[in-house]
Amino acid sequence: MTATRPRILAILPGFIPSTMITVVKPLLNLHRAGRIRARIVLESQAGRGDIEWAEAIVFCRNTEPRLAPLLAAVRSRGTPLIYDLDDNLFELPPNCGDTSRVREASRQAMLEEYLRSAALVRVYAPPLAQRVAALNPRVAQIFAPVDLSLVPPPRETRPPGPVKIVYATSRTQDALCDIFQPALAQVASRYGDRIEIHFWGCRRPASVAGRNVHCHGLIYQYDRYLRCFSRGGYDIGLAPLPDDAFYRSKTNNKFREYGASGIAGIYSNNEVYSHCVEHEVSGLLVANTTEGWLRALGRLIEDGPLRTRIQRQAREYVREHYAQEKFEQLFLEQLQGVLNVPTGPARAFSPQPTMQAGCAGRAESAGPAIGQTAVPGLFRRFFAQTRRSLGTLQRLGPRRAWTALSWFASDRCFAAWLSWQLSDSGTRRLRQPQSHTR
Repeated sequence: MTATRPRILAILPGFIPSTMITVVKPLLNLHRAGRIRARIVLESQAGRGDIEWAEAIVFCRNTEPRLAPLLAAVRSRGTPLIYDLDDNLFELPPNCGDTSRVREASRQAMLEEYLRSAALVRVYAPPLAQRVAALNPRVAQIFAPVDLSLVPPPRETRPPGPVKIVYATSRTQDALCDIFQPALAQVASRYGDRIEIHFWGCRRPASVAGRNVHCHGLIYQYDRYLRCFSRGGYDIGLAPLPDDAFYRSKTNNKFREYGASGIAGIYSNNEVYSHCVEHEVSGLLVANTTEGWLRALGRLIEDGPLRTRIQRQAREYVREHYAQEKFEQLFLEQLQGVLNVPTGPARAFSPQPTMQAGCAGRAESAGPAIGQTAVPGLFRRFFAQTRRSLGTLQRLGPRRAWTALSWFASDRCFAAWLSWQLSDSGTRRLRQPQSHTR
């Protein structure tokens, strides 16, 4: 490792909550603190110049086979890479939305190549650590953070009004609602105007209706979402989770968000939550039955002192165990660890025969034929990608196509914002004290 700030490159498939929480935000904060020099790019825009600049590279959820030349270029230079994985992408359920494409054999093979090539794989749950260890023994199970500077201070007293129940997700169609839906429908009918029910990011189930039911649109930028969500004054949060290999490998994101926001959570009694939630102390753990959810909802609605006590103790636990600063310090130590291990060019990795190895300069997109610089080739790739994109949008239908286009536009705008923030002029501006990233 050089005596100056190490140059860290993150190559990401998009700016979703996973990449924002565990990669973008900590690298941006470490850059601002003068601990590293960071560069963060979308994998579709990464090029040879980025890879030659970097001393270490971070990937997160990258599985695109067409971009295998990126990994080939990293390995040929012997640059150490860290792969961050917060989901069990090997065992995706059928109803997992757009990530279902990751079940394709080519993407599974690409994921395994990334994991085998990593100097360190970061995971967040024991089942996933065991799965990854079969491919690469250099795996570390760590905790995920929450940025408490984004949430307001705890309320001194609860204002008068209905008890607010909330469920938050980044999936517009969320099958997990089915777990608590029958119980919540009964609660809505039983308590009427004594409660309010709020859905963030997804449409409400048809059975949960009434004037006390409110829906909030999906907010793409995670920091902005957490600021808005934590100021909603919610009392009870719902965190359903099935008990299978995929969901047991997830992070306890709901507990961190609910606890930080001063919300008393009801959590499925799954090891994701049972290892951090103490029943009746920092939350309620319930079986995934209508009776279990109905009983827990009734308790927290009726028992104000219990609800208040859980809210306070959950916030204290989250502050002690999941602070953003602790996560960033651990990330820095892991980066220093992989940089201090002597490396050389890794074993050759050849992309599929239809792909071309090598990376073009930064100005050229790292598309499916990276390294081809002739103008006709660029036009051919542009039109081929356009045809694929139009075909995909047509298959998705109007609603999902609009969501996909919104994510695409948001990613490109945020990538440009990040590029400026991490530039020399942006860095000088950011040296002024700030309480949060955006």
